[in-house]
Amino acid sequence: MTNENHSYPKISSIPQANSLLEVLRNPPELYSFLLGFAGTLLTGLAALRKKKQALIKTEKSEKN
Repeated sequence: MTNENHSYPKISSIPQANSLLEVLRNPPELYSFLLGFAGTLLTGLAALRKKKQALIKTEKSEKN
């Protein structure tokens, strides 16, 4: 048995999918900026946290 007889609608024929695809291809500038800013902020915070943990480890090893 094959499913060759089924015809599924193309994504481009569904209006909601069209608008979603358009937003994904050309994101609004504000949302794009906020997403990039949040990503940069999280990356920076993770780097600072890792640096702080490394500094604490070196201080503990110097005390011993």
